[in-house]
Amino acid sequence: MNNQSNLVKATKGFRFSLVRLSILILALTGEAFAQFQFTVSGNGRVFYEPDAYDLSFAVVVDDQDIQKCKTAHIVVLAKVKEALDANKEKTLSLKQDATRLERVQANDNRARFFRFTTSYVARVSDVKSLLPLQESLISAGVTDITALDMISERLPRLLEQARKEAIKDAKAKAELAATELGWALNGASNISFQEAEWIGQKASIAYGVRTYDYDSSKRPDQTTYVTSQVSITFAFEKKR
Repeated sequence: MNNQSNLVKATKGFRFSLVRLSILILALTGEAFAQFQFTVSGNGRVFYEPDAYDLSFAVVVDDQDIQKCKTAHIVVLAKVKEALDANKEKTLSLKQDATRLERVQANDNRARFFRFTTSYVARVSDVKSLLPLQESLISAGVTDITALDMISERLPRLLEQARKEAIKDAKAKAELAATELGWALNGASNISFQEAEWIGQKASIAYGVRTYDYDSSKRPDQTTYVTSQVSITFAFEKKR
C-alpha cells in the first residue's frame, strides 16, 4: 500500500515537473520569438499605358409631370442611340443599365419631381476618340459624364511585377536595418500583401456634371500605374 502511495506521489511529482518544464519552454520560446523577429513594409509601383478607357455617362431627365418626364427621357434616349451608332467605330463595347425612376425632393423642399435616369459605360481603345465621342453624346442630350476608368489586359502580370518590386523594397529595408543594428538575418517568417483598387486608376475626379474639360493640361495621362504593398516579418539573431 505504501509502495502504491509513493508511486502515485512520484507520478504526480513527475507530471508537475513536466508541466513546469513545458510552461518554462513555452515562455522562453515566446520570449525568443518576440525578441528575434521584426516586420518591415515594402512598396512596388509599375507604370503602364492603358489598352482601353471606360467612359461612364448618363441621361437624366426631371419633370413634375411623370408622363412628360417619361416622354422627354425616351426622346433623349433615341438621340443618344443615334449618336452611339454613329460612333460605333470608336467603341469596343457598350453597356446600358435599366432605366431608373425616382421621386426627388427639390432643394428648397417646396416641390417634388420625377427623375428618369439611364446609365451607360462605353469602352474605347484610343484616347483621341474620347473627345469626339463626348461631344456627340452631350449634343444628343447626355447630362452626366461621371467617370473615366483606364484599364489594361496586362494588369494581372503588372500586379505580379509590382509585388516583386514591393518584396525587393522590403528586403532592402530589412538588410539595411540588420546592418545598422548589428543583426544577422535568418530569412523571412511571414508575408502579407495589401492591395486595393489596383484594377484601374480612375480619372473620375476630372469629370463634372456636364462634360469633361479636355484641356491638355488636365486630360488623363496615357500612362498610369498599379501598386502593391507588402508586409514581411524577418527572423534574426544578434551578432556576438
